[in-house]
Amino acid sequence: MQLDVAVDLLTKAKTSLTNFRRTGFASAQVSAKDMCEEMKVEAILKAKGLRSTKKNFAYEAPDEPIADAMKRLEATFFNVVVDTAIESLTDRFLTLGEVRDRFGVLLSFQRLDDQASSNQCNNLCMTLSTGNESDIDGKELAAE
Repeated sequence: MQLDVAVDLLTKAKTSLTNFRRTGFASAQVSAKDMCEEMKVEAILKAKGLRSTKKNFAYEAPDEPIADAMKRLEATFFNVVVDTAIESLTDRFLTLGEVRDRFGVLLSFQRLDDQASSNQCNNLCMTLSTGNESDIDGKELAAE
């Protein structure tokens, strides 16, 4: 697969997961209710009793427990799973985007104008150089 195509697909996947985080829980509720109706099962999420713990003096106030079972399911399960998927995409493929940015000029010569191709070829030359030695000449690459 081409590197630029892969990075674009990963960006689109991250965007769709971000949109799914906003609207996905409501659509999952609707589809779960429809499935319960088809199977003739009662569509009620039973709330567990909240545990009470001994409260000691603290400088920070504790978070209030979520009493609504649906809100608790959304906050403790759905959002956690989707956020983990988004962060995994970001962390795992960050390097892939950096490689595309550095070596992308090799894939997009036809689409770049003279100034942009010259700048990107010089950046590639700097990437492939150590000290005063360089593997390629950015000006010659841009001219070709």
